[in-house]
Amino acid sequence: DVVVLVHGLAGSPWDLRLFRNFLKTRFPRTEFLLCESIEEDTLADINLMGETISKEIEEFIHKNIVTLGTLSFIGHSLGGIVIRAALTTKRMAPFLSHLSVFISLSSPHLGTLYQKTAIVPKAMWVMQKWTKSVGLKQLALKDAPKREDCFLYKLSQAKGLEYFHQIFLVSSEQDGYSPLHSSRIEVGKEARDDAVNGPAVIAMARNLWQPIVQARREVSKLGVIFGSNSLTGVDALLGRAAHIRFLDNSTWIQMFISNYLKPSY
Repeated sequence: DVVVLVHGLAGSPWDLRLFRNFLKTRFPRTEFLLCESIEEDTLADINLMGETISKEIEEFIHKNIVTLGTLSFIGHSLGGIVIRAALTTKRMAPFLSHLSVFISLSSPHLGTLYQKTAIVPKAMWVMQKWTKSVGLKQLALKDAPKREDCFLYKLSQAKGLEYFHQIFLVSSEQDGYSPLHSSRIEVGKEARDDAVNGPAVIAMARNLWQPIVQARREVSKLGVIFGSNSLTGVDALLGRAAHIRFLDNSTWIQMFISNYLKPSY
């Protein structure tokens, strides 16, 4: 069995090492890949990042695995979207029948619209203008004149999540980076009241859920509340603290692994 872990925006493969270490203790016969091929440019086109990690995954499997059993993925933040993009590539086609578990840790599957505060969208706008990031435009659904032509919308129409037998959508109300509705693939009041972007967001959610329901996959939506003592300073005000607690809070990681991941994983 193989588990692939993919970090988020401006992250590194070591961001998920604590998660990997606890999983390794519980599942000692499993091989783990901490993706490192996109570390240098997480601001790039998400579709290209998907291609990049698909090559890394293919090479890892061919080099380390004699007979592939199950293939599972864990993605934090942007990493969850990159994983979905990778699943649409030709390189991943031979492995789709092996997909088992998908764990999405605060990944904005419906984009980054409708943030809790106005600070984060403004900061992301400045960052996008400064870096000319294609990925940030894609997350904001601003990479095409029509929302239906945006990358995330097209990705929602592609096959992907329905291949997994078990799906975990993990989120936190304290997270100011990935909107709660987006992490949980839900339609909120903001989308229903938004005549410009709302219809596209609603359609994206429908596109993602219909094949999952038709395939009768097991889906768990988990909301995590972190202790206030671990959310302090400016990072807490921006909502960044909760966003990164998914990676470094050993209590929640151990609780999740022991309570939700079955031995067959």
